[in-house]
Amino acid sequence: MGKSVPFAEPIEYEEVVKSLEVQTKEPRVEKREALRPREPKSNVHLVDDEVYTALKAGDFNAAVELFMNNYEKDNMSLKCRRKVLEVLIEENKIDEAAPVATKLANSYRFPKRINFREIFENIADKLDEVKKEEFLSSLPQGLRDILWMRNREAASNSKPNP
Repeated sequence: MGKSVPFAEPIEYEEVVKSLEVQTKEPRVEKREALRPREPKSNVHLVDDEVYTALKAGDFNAAVELFMNNYEKDNMSLKCRRKVLEVLIEENKIDEAAPVATKLANSYRFPKRINFREIFENIADKLDEVKKEEFLSSLPQGLRDILWMRNREAASNSKPNP
């Protein structure tokens, strides 16, 4: 029993001096005002209820007029804007839907990031060739390229192979 125990030796700790200064990196501030979150819309009167009422009543001209008149004021939610387009497409009011869709698409800073392209595809599919070209050329470049590429693929797939 006369053996020494290895852990019985005292351990010496070195004192760690912490700096009171917190070292952080300078935040990168970029000039991207368009990407900043918007002010909460609690103080803004949204016209969504009026638009939904017009759509429910079948007054599509009033819904389109509310959309166009209130678009610049930014007091209509994106959900409501999409609903206007969806209802116009369902009701086959494509001539009314095309300018609304154009206005919506041209408001996006990065149109390739629009995640509801099927609305634009549906409108383009239901237009005749002349109006389709006019509609597609009125859209922003990124979205236009995507839709034209899709139209070319659909046209090449629909041709019968001899």
